[in-house]
Amino acid sequence: MVNRAAFLLMALALSGCLRARFIDERPDLPTPDQAAPADLLSTGDLGGADLATLATPLAAGTFVGRGHYGQGTAQLVDLGNGQLELRFGDDFAVSQVPGPVVYLSSRDALGNTIDPTTDMYLGTLTNTSGAQSYPIPGEVGDRRYAWVYCGPYRVEVAVAALSPPSLK
Repeated sequence: MVNRAAFLLMALALSGCLRARFIDERPDLPTPDQAAPADLLSTGDLGGADLATLATPLAAGTFVGRGHYGQGTAQLVDLGNGQLELRFGDDFAVSQVPGPVVYLSSRDALGNTIDPTTDMYLGTLTNTSGAQSYPIPGEVGDRRYAWVYCGPYRVEVAVAALSPPSLK
């Protein structure tokens, strides 16, 4: 049973929330016949991305589990500013394993050994499912395999063979 003082405090708190008002201070968006201001294009919801040079896909593939569950798409993209990034799609999902990490490699099988001359570490797996991206810290070279790897136990989790997009 709620005592009277607690009930009154809860009622006061809720009444304040019910009267809350929010003011949208974002600039008005231009109508289709008007040009958008340059600062709106460069600092909008895209985090400062230049809309004219959004990421260009260089290669793509689909994850396949390697003794574990793995599915979804991966893309190697050029951000247009000299930077490359590995992106996993919304459909990405892998098994939960201890210490999952992401590698880009020229090898189609990692086995239980990471070779720093062929395998590029991209970071700890952000999430076992959903869209995520990993900046590529150097030259890609002939690395065309995106890996999710269990670091502590040195086990392959999933791999996506990346190939250039086909022209239609």
